[in-house]
Amino acid sequence: MTSTRETQETRFLATQNKFEKFKAEKDGLAIKAELEHFAQIGWEAMDEIDRDYRLKWVGFFYRAVTPGKFMLRLRIPNGILTASQMRVLAEIVQRYTKASGFQKEGNADITTRQNIQIRGIQIEDVPYIFNRLLSVGLTSVQSGMDNVRNITGSPVAGIDADELIDTVGITRNLQDTITNNGEGNSEFSNLPRKFNIAVAGCRDNSVHAEINDIAFIPAYKDGVIGFNVLVGGFFSAKRCDAAIPMHAWVPPEDVVPVSRAILEVYRDSGLRSNRQKSRLMWLIDELGLEGFRSQVEKYLGRPLQSEAEKDEIEWEKRDHIGVYRQKQHGLNYVGLHVPIGRMYASDMFELARLAEVYGSGEIRLTVEQNLIIPNIPDTRLQAFLAEPLLQKFAIDPKPLQRALVSCTGGEFCGFALIETKNRALGIIKELDAELFLAKPVRIHWTGCPNSCGQPQVADIGLMGTKTRKDGKAVEGVDLFMGGKVGKDAQLGSCVRKGIPCEDLKPILQDLLIENFGARPKTEEEKQADSSAKIQIDDLSFVPLPSLDTASLNGKSQPSSAEAQTGQIADRVISAPPRNRVSISQTAVISFVKSGKEINCDRNQYILDIAEQEGVDIPSSCRSGTCGTCKQKLLEGEVKYEGEPEALDVSDREGGYILTCISHPVGRVAIDA
Repeated sequence: MTSTRETQETRFLATQNKFEKFKAEKDGLAIKAELEHFAQIGWEAMDEIDRDYRLKWVGFFYRAVTPGKFMLRLRIPNGILTASQMRVLAEIVQRYTKASGFQKEGNADITTRQNIQIRGIQIEDVPYIFNRLLSVGLTSVQSGMDNVRNITGSPVAGIDADELIDTVGITRNLQDTITNNGEGNSEFSNLPRKFNIAVAGCRDNSVHAEINDIAFIPAYKDGVIGFNVLVGGFFSAKRCDAAIPMHAWVPPEDVVPVSRAILEVYRDSGLRSNRQKSRLMWLIDELGLEGFRSQVEKYLGRPLQSEAEKDEIEWEKRDHIGVYRQKQHGLNYVGLHVPIGRMYASDMFELARLAEVYGSGEIRLTVEQNLIIPNIPDTRLQAFLAEPLLQKFAIDPKPLQRALVSCTGGEFCGFALIETKNRALGIIKELDAELFLAKPVRIHWTGCPNSCGQPQVADIGLMGTKTRKDGKAVEGVDLFMGGKVGKDAQLGSCVRKGIPCEDLKPILQDLLIENFGARPKTEEEKQADSSAKIQIDDLSFVPLPSLDTASLNGKSQPSSAEAQTGQIADRVISAPPRNRVSISQTAVISFVKSGKEINCDRNQYILDIAEQEGVDIPSSCRSGTCGTCKQKLLEGEVKYEGEPEALDVSDREGGYILTCISHPVGRVAIDA
């Protein structure tokens, strides 16, 4: 334990900490009054501390990897939005975001804290956006830096037939207390570091209680439902710890005052000189658990009750994807899977419409980056399930896609060591196509040791790193195993370091077979999957499929008129089964700019051949979804292995191909 003298000296030296120094110079909340000024002078003329740090106090994050564009992080307690609020967010994405990263338009992501982040915002639009949020009861205040982050709660609070206590009112009251009803609260705007709070009201630990600084988990005491209190859970590059029991029980009405007391102790006594040791658990280590509890009781003004003998977390964790009966007679909630949590403006407008037409105008987010539309009457359920959007946001996704979680990754985040979202989805789609699994396996990706993707709670966790292969630096992952959620939750640990991302798929395949009961699909099962896809296409519910041949003369490419009228889908569905390229045939690739001509086998991917020959073609997802490997085809034809999703009609008409999933047919020339 740290001595009193050492502690005093450490806190005296806190003034030398860069972050504590600029926080002392100006409260981050003061930035609210300067938004109009920033909009007028532009991002390049801003003071760097204001731009890079203080703007986070009002929820806007400068991203050096996308210069001139900011990310907006909201506060959505318990993950509950109205359709009107979602529509406003859609308008912001549509009107005030610009393409960035691999995206051709602005986008929004659902986060692992039941929240939404919007990307591609320009500084001149920040004042309007900030005020527009307030006009519909939303706020982004205190959503970044050394503040309490979004407060999570059971995603089916108030509608789950088996819940113990409705947490919606509690989480809203907590947010209002901490943020002064969304206006900003200087009492809690200068914590030593970020802080997470979760309130669970069901039996399945839907909030991942163990990874929060404060977690309230349901427990009965003397026949009254309340909460046992856990404290200190966190992830960081230096240390990861599960929350520990505070040995205290609180009734529902004490959740807010006890949270306030803990925050005040942390604010006033937390370590500040070394930001690697500034999280709540380090303070608990210094004071000892009993000393920490004593301090909390002092701030609270009364003793805490002893904890209940047992809590009520008794179930395995539910993901809420699918159709479920509510406690309200004749009503249902439907959980939709949102691949890697990513939405575009058109998706968001449609979600708002569906929530209003079929439900009560409410939308709920989950910590698995998915969403729920509740309060759908029995009489409207079948019509809802036939809506086209449910082909993109499915109620029955494939097992691995169902449980996939990913952080932002290097596409937008300057901390990330690798690209995550697109790569994760690409690999998982391939594994889902090749393997049969009886139940989902939770695979979490995170781009760096800050662990926003929470690999420590996954069945299989993947943390971005840099590694070497054949003497070259490449993107890689550290492999985590053993994470468990729900009853008896525990954190996983790193079992293997430095796996090159390009070598990861067969390793995951072996893990799934050896540890999770997966097996290779039979040809009949693969054919059944293909037939199911055609049935969906027949309903015209999915984006227009790509043709499998691209050629310079454009004869096999769709015309603009065909794309607009949907004739592509008709042509593909009615076509006979596609013929695969014979692996015994040879091909020639000419990389024109590089001056190289290579003899190769037709079953090789063009991108792989380029890398082998030292031709520089950027790449990321290797699944046809991100578009980074796009190149112009100058001569010849290619065959695609999978759907080139990242090519739009204009790309095809311009002769562009995706090199990561294409094979050469005969002789081809690439402008690379």
